[in-house]
Amino acid sequence: MRGLGTSVAIFVATITVSLALSSGPAAASGPSFVVRTLDGSQNNLGHAQWGSANTQYVRVGPTNYADGISTMKSGPSPRYVSDRVFNDIGQNLFSENGVTQWGWIWGQFLDHDIGLRDETSTGSAPLAFHAIRSSPSATTSA
Repeated sequence: MRGLGTSVAIFVATITVSLALSSGPAAASGPSFVVRTLDGSQNNLGHAQWGSANTQYVRVGPTNYADGISTMKSGPSPRYVSDRVFNDIGQNLFSENGVTQWGWIWGQFLDHDIGLRDETSTGSAPLAFHAIRSSPSATTSA
């Protein structure tokens, strides 16, 4: 099983290669697309800073902790609440866009593991990238 660092390195390498391939001269004549910022700023045209890095999430109600600071209050189990809110009996669970269930899992990974990470700097963390080149004369045997 890969560690988080390896997974992030693969993700960054994939994005870097994708951007490099799409930013050449041939891309200028192709279809245009909107480039999003890495810190999330300017993604909402009406509110440029909403969702950007180092901004607080919007709270729609007052805090309500048992100790007034951070301890959760007692209540029904999360499974009970989830089953009542997201009752999927008789629902079509398949995506009309052909997206598998891995689509929302990937979104959760990005949101929880990257979006809510600790922003304190621990110094430099270079990511090694080694390209594997295959020999043009290499053949496979059956």
